[in-house]
Order: sequence, then C-alpha cells, then structure tokens
Amino acid sequence: TWLNSRGGRWQNTAQSGRQTILMTDFYQPFDVRQRFFVQPSLKWESNLQDIYLSGEREARYFLSQLRGALDVGMNFGTRAQLRTGAKVGWIDTRRDTGDVLLPELDREGESNVYAGAVYDTRDNIGLTTDGTYLNAKYANSGSWLGGEQDYSVAEGVITRAFVLGDDTLNLVAAGGAELSGDLPAVRDFLIGGIRSFPGLNLNELRGTSYWVAGGNYRFKLKDIVPLFGQTLYAGLRLQAGRVGGRRDGVSDGALYGVSGSVSGRTIVGPFLISLGYVSNDSWALQLALGRPLPEGTVLDEIN
Repeated sequence: TWLNSRGGRWQNTAQSGRQTILMTDFYQPFDVRQRFFVQPSLKWESNLQDIYLSGEREARYFLSQLRGALDVGMNFGTRAQLRTGAKVGWIDTRRDTGDVLLPELDREGESNVYAGAVYDTRDNIGLTTDGTYLNAKYANSGSWLGGEQDYSVAEGVITRAFVLGDDTLNLVAAGGAELSGDLPAVRDFLIGGIRSFPGLNLNELRGTSYWVAGGNYRFKLKDIVPLFGQTLYAGLRLQAGRVGGRRDGVSDGALYGVSGSVSGRTIVGPFLISLGYVSNDSWALQLALGRPLPEGTVLDEIN
C-alpha cells in the first residue's frame, strides 16, 4: 500500500528459524514516475552456520549482526535498477558446538559502501521458464564510521531460461572474489546446498573466492492447476565450480556435480526435491519449500 502519491512504501519483515530476521525499511521515490528513490533500512539477523572440514561437520556457530543502511538508486522501468549506499553496524559470532575454527567476535564494528546493478526479465521468480536475470555488486569495507574491517569484494550472477516446448532449460554462471584487504571469515563466500551446489551440505565449502556454472533441464510432468501456473517438473542438472582460499586448507580444484530433481509451484509456494552427487564422492538428498535457506552467495538473490 502506498503511503503517499509518489509511491512511498514502509515494509517490515519478521522471520524465525535457522535464519532469524527482523527488518524494517522505507522505500521513497523522489518523483511520480519512481525513477529515483531513497531507501533507509534497519536489520537484525541471526544465522546458524555449520563449519565443515573435509566434508565432516566439526563445529556450529551463531552469527548475529545489526546494521543500518541508506541506499539511493535509479529504476529503469520495471526491469532494471542501479543502487548505491552505505551501511554501518556490528557483527557478533559465538561458538555453539565443536572445535574453535572461526574467530569469535564480540560486536565488532563493520561499515562499508557498496554499489549494485540488477536486470530482470524473468516470467516467474520461483520457477523461471523464460527470461534473463543479472545481478552484479561491489562492496568496500573500511574504518570509517567505526568499522574494524578492511576489505573489498565483487560478485555477480547471470541466469538465462529458455522455453523448449513444454520443457525449460536454465543456465547459470556466478562468481565472486576478494579484491583487496583481508576478508573476515564471517564474510566468506559459502558454497553448498540445493541452490548453489546440490550434493554438498549446506555451507560446506567456504573461502575468499568462487565460481560456479551449470545447466538444469526441466521436463514438464503435469499441470496441477493450469489457470494459476501450478506445474510439476522433473529435472536433470549438471554443475561445475571451485572455491578458492578455502578455510579448511583443502585444494580440490574444480568440482563437478549431477543431480535429479522434482519441482513445482503449489498453493503454498514453490518446492524442490533434489538428489545430488559431487565428484569428491559427496551426495545429499535435499528439500526446499517456499523461500530456501540462505547459502552464502549472490545466488541467494535469484529467488
């Protein structure tokens, strides 16, 4: 619901579980066409992260963070957006179980400036059958405004979906890297899970850089409720990727994976069941219903 004639919107989010979120933000366009906007926000988040060594879970950590941000940006119709901003806050990490594998932080300050671009022509966010999605971002963290971290990173993803009769083909490529400074362990890129790399445990690989690429062919099985686009698919996915600067010191080189899946859109949201195998002899049966758990890269923002 708009709060004023220019399209101002106050949005609030509350979520509990493995990822707990309390967030409020106010999106305010400067003009009636909503081309330029400002968006202040405040967010508290708590995540439970498992730490793996050579495929075995060795520890579990709670990661909490509070941050305030101010974004300004520009919309290009409904398909593209540029934004830049700054945020300031703190990070807190606490070991729950297992060995001491990550540094424990006691509300350590973090502040950064960032910029990003999004281009999105997809027909559906949950289970895309046609369209392109591009997301590129850059962040630089420094000592301004009380920050105690010094690093810069860049990351991006591109996906393309094609309609092939009743079936669909989805291609994806993504990557990210530490550009300067010392990326703190709590800001590692995390790979593993039903979205980033089926067959690997959630957040199994963590490091200072990564790339992944793959394709997913979905065969249409049945229309559940055609009027609302509720369709059942079977899928075959091939994937490759590599994580650099791994915290566990392992250098596997590139990993390759294959997975089979059943997915669809239902009245309770999209669902995905996947059985995946990876070339390091890892395999996993995984399920996602509705909004998937965050996996630690820009791939999280596809859905």
